[in-house]
Amino acid sequence: MNTILHLGLGRFHRGHQAVYYQHSGAWKVISSSMRSAVEKHKLKDVHLRYPVLELSHEGEKLTWVDCIEEALSLSEDLPRLLQHFLSPEIKIITLTITEKGYCLNSQGELDFNHPQILHDLRNLDDPHSAIGLLSLGLSKRKETVTVISCDNLRENGKKLEAALLSFNEKTGRSLPPATFPSTMVDRIVPALLPEKIKELEKSHQLSNSELIATERFSQWVIEDNFFSERPDWQEVGVQFVSDVRPYEEMKLRLLNASHSYLAYAGLNRGYTFVHEAIQDPGLLDNIGQLMKEEVVPLLTLPSGFNVAKYIDDLIFRFRNDKLPHQLRQIAMDGSQKMPGRIFSSIEAARRSNRAHVVLLKVADEWMNFLWNSRDGRIDDPKATELLSGIGVGIDAWKKNLYKEFGL
Repeated sequence: MNTILHLGLGRFHRGHQAVYYQHSGAWKVISSSMRSAVEKHKLKDVHLRYPVLELSHEGEKLTWVDCIEEALSLSEDLPRLLQHFLSPEIKIITLTITEKGYCLNSQGELDFNHPQILHDLRNLDDPHSAIGLLSLGLSKRKETVTVISCDNLRENGKKLEAALLSFNEKTGRSLPPATFPSTMVDRIVPALLPEKIKELEKSHQLSNSELIATERFSQWVIEDNFFSERPDWQEVGVQFVSDVRPYEEMKLRLLNASHSYLAYAGLNRGYTFVHEAIQDPGLLDNIGQLMKEEVVPLLTLPSGFNVAKYIDDLIFRFRNDKLPHQLRQIAMDGSQKMPGRIFSSIEAARRSNRAHVVLLKVADEWMNFLWNSRDGRIDDPKATELLSGIGVGIDAWKKNLYKEFGL
């Protein structure tokens, strides 16, 4: 039976791709955690069946998902994962490993100084990274395969393929016949506070269910570039397009950029959730200016796309207090997110001599957030580098960061 192997067993996969797989119903799904085995064991404890609850002002909808037939983890199940890589039944491999999971440098290329990549090059048969695992697994495969990145990276398919080829240049490995279509994914699947999860489980008569809470909105756009057989996902709402770039640029530089601004500016002002920050008149005004006046003129939009409605819908989604989305969750890994969400727009605005006042404010709010968090734990893979030199004082430190990021 045709099978999908998915890498990244987190909330987003379980609340986004897995729901599409559930509704389409024709293919088997094998999902593996890339970090700890905790998610694997939690899912096995509920017999690989969990509820997805959509929460919005339009009402609630509960869907039970049981399409994942096997849950694995890289740390405990490498031999089993390699068996799946070799299986001719595996036609598609998908990934949700977050931006930092690709181990890229600031130029979007594989970082050979990254600790996981260094480990994997020294221990070729014991990978710790997704790149190392894909290199090992695909090197043993003969059948064609389609590898689909579902993370918030510009041209994610091309970046993934380039990273793999770079890794293989060091190892002498080769890839089987494969394609790497780029994608755009959009659905808010936040990490809810434990008390909110308990409240929702109680109201829906659930107990220890591994509940996933999400919004009503969901979108998945995939470049129609498949080497293997393609599922009929268009029947459940997936968009297959010849060029995904207009969609990914729009999402990264409107939705994700606005999220980052709300996260850093909101946290700096004492807010906790997105729906609180968007109620601040000053932040709301700046969000409107950022999207309508600064970013939209820089974009090449999909043909016939109603961008004004898209922006109104984004604000409506941000106001969803039924799904409390923590600003601190969005603020994680800023060094990985800011280049694609903000810095690229600043660079484009400068090239075309356009206004970018709020875009620069986002960068400033991010640096203020880092400074305000300097005595605590900053959840960012480059926290040490970002905070180096703080002894010079905030103004000089920020000036150095601006220079480092070309701002």
